[in-house]
Amino acid sequence: MDAKPAIEEIGSANQPPAVTASKENRRKKSETITAAPDPLLQARQILANGNYRAFYTELNRSVWNVVAHKLELPGSEMNKHHISMKLLAKGWNRETIGILENILNECEMKLYTPNYSEQTTADPSGCRDGCY
Repeated sequence: MDAKPAIEEIGSANQPPAVTASKENRRKKSETITAAPDPLLQARQILANGNYRAFYTELNRSVWNVVAHKLELPGSEMNKHHISMKLLAKGWNRETIGILENILNECEMKLYTPNYSEQTTADPSGCRDGCY
């Protein structure tokens, strides 16, 4: 009789329920992550329709939602400074964090500053007539 398969069975059968549950949760979580929809899909669709104000609204909402989810932050901790500190602690570089902050700032400027919004709410790609 081969003892090795029996030892492997005993080893897996004797794992604490928390370890088994933890492995199952990681498997489910990885399946969920791979099957997650594109968080910017709706923003892209709105942009394709030429509704730039709605695009900035949706982009702003989507970015905040993704960041809150990824950092597991409650609403009371959702501000740019706190997010920056959390991302630095997770090992993000300052340049990437700066890009994220610029995206959020640009969305806010387009949405909440009347003069800025009127002048620049045109095509966010920067293209005017004839850009391909």
